[in-house]
Amino acid sequence: MIRDNIKIWWCSLLLFCSIISFGQEVKNDSIELKQYQNAVYIELLGANGYLSVNYERNLLEKNKIELNFGVGVGFFYSIYTPRIFSVTLRTDLNYQLMKNVKPTVGFAISQVLEVNEDGSESTDYLVPAPNIGIDFILLKRFHLLPKYYLLISKRSDYYKWDMMNWGGLQLKYDF
Repeated sequence: MIRDNIKIWWCSLLLFCSIISFGQEVKNDSIELKQYQNAVYIELLGANGYLSVNYERNLLEKNKIELNFGVGVGFFYSIYTPRIFSVTLRTDLNYQLMKNVKPTVGFAISQVLEVNEDGSESTDYLVPAPNIGIDFILLKRFHLLPKYYLLISKRSDYYKWDMMNWGGLQLKYDF
């Protein structure tokens, strides 16, 4: 079961990474605007753990609203389980409030796998994480995005649901 879930996540990751990755130029009133459809970012303390690498694709842009979909891989560390890996699928909805500021609301779901010191799999579980944040566009292609996550988890070896307030910081590059 655990290995089947991991295979599904890796196949999903490969599928979304194989999307053609180039920006699209749109002419608007004789001014060329560059709309970037893809982004890669590093996230510190996000839905994927302490450090993660993520890919994001802009699926829809209408008026001032954007819908993005992304995947990422990351890791946690715990005193109980030294290696905790995660794969996350996420979607975000952004609104262009000002020229360089976009409030964002989203939802992420992570498949978490804990590995014991001897290399045996300890447990795996899903962690849904609704989130909100503000996207600050620093330069033409660079963003700084602080986020708040509400991590909700139920490990397979526990009987209760856990909720954790969690903050993250994304450093994003559009291409």
